[in-house]
Amino acid sequence: MNEVLFKCPYCEQKLGGAKDDVGAEVECPTCGKSFVLEESDVVREKRPNGFMCYLGMLRNYFGFRGRMRRREFWWAFLFWWIVYLLSAFADLMIWGELSLCVAVVALGTFIPLEAAQVRRLHDTNKSGWWVPLILLPPLNIVYFVWLATDGDRGRNRFGFDPKRRS
Repeated sequence: MNEVLFKCPYCEQKLGGAKDDVGAEVECPTCGKSFVLEESDVVREKRPNGFMCYLGMLRNYFGFRGRMRRREFWWAFLFWWIVYLLSAFADLMIWGELSLCVAVVALGTFIPLEAAQVRRLHDTNKSGWWVPLILLPPLNIVYFVWLATDGDRGRNRFGFDPKRRS
């Protein structure tokens, strides 16, 4: 992929382009000023790691609106499983059976995990009311395919594209 984002030096609007565009003169569609694209104008977006995605899911505890990128969702889901398995291990080591730690993690993360699933479905332009589909064994495969597909490009009825926000 040769696609990068440039930033207008005047209004700081993000503009799409290719690496080959460095040195070309362009006009910003927002402010209308012309400038020459330079390497320093390239926007380097930091990609969140898995733990940050998990913390972001917990911070957005009741956030059922908007969209969530596929990468963010699956990293958060992976770290949720790690935390859940560690709590199960702690329960087995302390009490010899699953009890307090697993219950605290399960109850404490139920709502943010559901909210993340709803936002992930929103990214694929599907309603959050499809979440109960996970309870129906033949149809839960379709549900996981929806969670794994790439989101809609551009704006959809649930908001802006989190991957290409400008």
